[in-house]
Amino acid sequence: KIQLALDFELQKKGYEIVKNVKAAIIVTNPKTGEILTSVSSPSFNSQDFEDNSNNNIQAYLTDENNPLFNRAIEATYPPGSIFKMVVATAGLEEKAIDEKTEIEDRGSIKAGASTFGNWYFLQYGKTEGMVDVIKALKRSNDIFFYKTGEKTGVEKIKKWSDIFGLGKRTGIGLDEAEGTIPSTFWKKEVLKESWYLGDTYNLSIGQGYVGTTPLQMAMATDVFANGGYLCKPKLLKVISEHSESKDCKKLPISKKTLNIIREGMKQACTTGGTGWPLFDFAVGKTKIQTACKTGTAESHAKSGIPHAWISAFAPYDRPEISVTVLVEEGGQGSDVAGPIAKEIL
Repeated sequence: KIQLALDFELQKKGYEIVKNVKAAIIVTNPKTGEILTSVSSPSFNSQDFEDNSNNNIQAYLTDENNPLFNRAIEATYPPGSIFKMVVATAGLEEKAIDEKTEIEDRGSIKAGASTFGNWYFLQYGKTEGMVDVIKALKRSNDIFFYKTGEKTGVEKIKKWSDIFGLGKRTGIGLDEAEGTIPSTFWKKEVLKESWYLGDTYNLSIGQGYVGTTPLQMAMATDVFANGGYLCKPKLLKVISEHSESKDCKKLPISKKTLNIIREGMKQACTTGGTGWPLFDFAVGKTKIQTACKTGTAESHAKSGIPHAWISAFAPYDRPEISVTVLVEEGGQGSDVAGPIAKEIL
């Protein structure tokens, strides 16, 4: 018999929450890579194809919101600030920064003729003074990541993105997009242009030419939940512990680096962090500490409204569940994707 890893109640709940927006939700068991929920909205009723009901099928094919398109695994989006987990890992592992490195946030920095601001300065006109890597993850500080990206370099960011499985298929066994992790070579080949410092700045905060699928970002988040393993996503229930090991490979990330990034993600979901909907997360009377990273990624949509992202896992000490939410043209990750993740948790 075949048993899916999908959790029916969770799947139903996920779909109900996002059925009126364009969105994707991936929920996993971070220890095994089992997919507990994969929601792409708007969706379709597969029974219509079974029944060959032409009117409904026609409506799906002509709907400009593409209900037949699986946003969770076939669509690529700039990951925005949730990509900072990868950049922080690259910076720490390549010794471009350490946990004591502090960078001053003065609101914005220049690269050539362009100015790159921190979101907090652009929105509220405020700066955050001296920022280390944990505070940078907690507050999603762009200035810290621009400078970290510059010190680390585009090729090493690409190298670590590859290690996290970005820019390639996860092997889930369904049609999926590869995504794009740009490099100097890629830009020359594809756009026939040179790579500039501004491109590195954009890359460092998950913007510019980066494209990832929600599924890829979910599997990358799980690395921090499960102690450093990149798992292959599984739609079938894992029967024995044995099958876990061959499908989850240990990444070459030191325990120290994992702990630093986990702490930053924990603080992002604690008072003062960006993941405010999860600050007081509780089940019944029991408060449960979550860890998260929010993202607000510029979209190239006519609306100009950014995509909203969040990746979170809980409980912090012994993660049982990991949630990645993307709302297309949703707005702020914390305001829009955060409450969805909270409801699913």
